[in-house]
Amino acid sequence: MIACSRRRSVWLAAMLVSAGFTGLAAVGPGEPIPIVLAAPATPVEQIAARTLAQQLGELYPREKFLRAEALPESGRCILLGTPASTPQAKACLAAAAMTNAEAYVITMLTEGPRRLGLVAGTDARGVAYGVYGLLEKLGCGFYLSGNVLPKPRTEPFSFSGWALTNSPLVGDRLVFDWHNFLSGCSTWNLPEWTHWIEQSHKAGFNGIMVHAYGNNPMVTYALNCKAKPVGYLSTTVKGRDWSTMHVNDVRRLWGGQVFEQPVFGAEAALVPEARRAEAAQRLMREVFAEAEQRAMDVYFADDVDTISANPQELIQTLPPAARFATGGGKFWLADPDTPEGYRYYKTQVEALLAAYPQITCLVVWFRTGGTPWMEFKPAEMPPRWQEEFQAEVARTPEASKLWHAHNLFGIGKIVRACQRALKETGHDRVQVAAGTWHFLFLPPADRFLPSGVKLIGLDYNVLHGHPQLGDADSRQALREVGAHRPVLPVIWAQPDDGNYLGR
Repeated sequence: MIACSRRRSVWLAAMLVSAGFTGLAAVGPGEPIPIVLAAPATPVEQIAARTLAQQLGELYPREKFLRAEALPESGRCILLGTPASTPQAKACLAAAAMTNAEAYVITMLTEGPRRLGLVAGTDARGVAYGVYGLLEKLGCGFYLSGNVLPKPRTEPFSFSGWALTNSPLVGDRLVFDWHNFLSGCSTWNLPEWTHWIEQSHKAGFNGIMVHAYGNNPMVTYALNCKAKPVGYLSTTVKGRDWSTMHVNDVRRLWGGQVFEQPVFGAEAALVPEARRAEAAQRLMREVFAEAEQRAMDVYFADDVDTISANPQELIQTLPPAARFATGGGKFWLADPDTPEGYRYYKTQVEALLAAYPQITCLVVWFRTGGTPWMEFKPAEMPPRWQEEFQAEVARTPEASKLWHAHNLFGIGKIVRACQRALKETGHDRVQVAAGTWHFLFLPPADRFLPSGVKLIGLDYNVLHGHPQLGDADSRQALREVGAHRPVLPVIWAQPDDGNYLGR
């Protein structure tokens, strides 16, 4: 029966060719096309190689793309690597004068009977962005919501169009997620976080940023035998903060039939209350580990200025000389210039890095007003601070007129304490940044914060039709400070009206 079937197939093919149907000769798949990753390969390069094999397989469904350990002697093949891992990458990058971090060259080489498609990155990140850049040139689109692929191709695979070089215009490209929105990451489980990180990476970002309000259970620590009070990851029944509305059974809402249980929230938020901090931190460790696998920076923005970020139960365990009173003596703040006050901040840094060793930048986050650190009066500062501040103003008299000058002077103390703590605990690789809403903070922060500290501002007024990035004149403030230190403007992309937005 097998022989008979083969004869019938040969006969049918012969009849079609004689009738002019010559396309059959090119329809069948050719030899599998190996994708070789030069050793040693980092996790992000391995992810890029898997992605390339998968996406090329969807673009050319009649071909087979396989991971391989070595290049074949002949035929079509693909090589991914850096100057440190393969001579082909080193030569092509040198010929294109590509030396910047994360740059890449994509080309086709003929090596005797071997036709080689090369994705060469100046580093591991460059290899990954080269893969995504190539796939975009082939028609793929990568967005936070998902991938968009072109119509599958019927022609045989070739290296036509494999001629591309690129280099990033800016080094820091982060996407900033925000907790306390039921339509945002507060309700995500690990698959949603992983999808967000994967799509952000494909879109060209090299860092993720997460913000923690002072009561977020992601952040815990203890001082002098007292644990910091924590709140909740927001759900429809817990964590009523910042316009998060609650309902006793989400299924009773209009359209609530899409929910399968009375509470809508992340799995980490639905554990017993005693485990809420443990569950939140376990989730975020896995989230940050996913970003680390993709060689993405992890920015952790931690509140330092609000009431919940300065728990009085802990600060009042400090000796009086290590704290100072604000608000008419009603609220205490720790003085990081004293040994005990510094230990208060060092304890927080140690706990945060122990929970999330993937953090690459710790962001000291504060408000534009209305909080103890942003509203204390000059006369409420410790006497040493007052003398130091006056000396700084004497050096540059115009500094006294800057927005919240003495408050940013105080925030600078916290920044320096964090830098010192990171160094003393062996986390020198971790940078320190500072950030808030809007950009009025840039001049005073530039004046009073240590040099080199990144300043991250939220372009929040985009919600009201007045973006700071909207025109050259409004961007002048960013350019002026950006001449002295890194300035990272972040577009606020989340409606902030308290309404729930579905997926």
